[in-house]
Amino acid sequence: MTVNIEVQNGKVEQSPLDTKELSTLLNETLENKKNEEENIIKNELKTVALTKLNSNSSQYKYIISITSLTTNGDTTDAMITNDVGALWSPKKDGLVNFQLVNSATNTQYLITIFFIFK
Repeated sequence: MTVNIEVQNGKVEQSPLDTKELSTLLNETLENKKNEEENIIKNELKTVALTKLNSNSSQYKYIISITSLTTNGDTTDAMITNDVGALWSPKKDGLVNFQLVNSATNTQYLITIFFIFK
């Protein structure tokens, strides 16, 4: 199984996230659940991430969005576009994006985690 993780941070001065630690945690979760049904994988990714985030800082509210894209090897190119707008304090609020690829199922998981200071 190949897992690629791409991290893109929203511009923020203070972040409750250790993105490398969270990347490793998401990677391990996908590796352990790679042969499960998609809804089980997505639920586990959300649960693991939210548990870790809350243990790091309860001063933030967290929102996780997971988009999955599954392709059959010989299908035409697929394109997904997702735009998000938010009105928040750039000093304390932000977002981080992760991309995980499960080569066992040809599924990509596009994960966005928003953190908003309470």
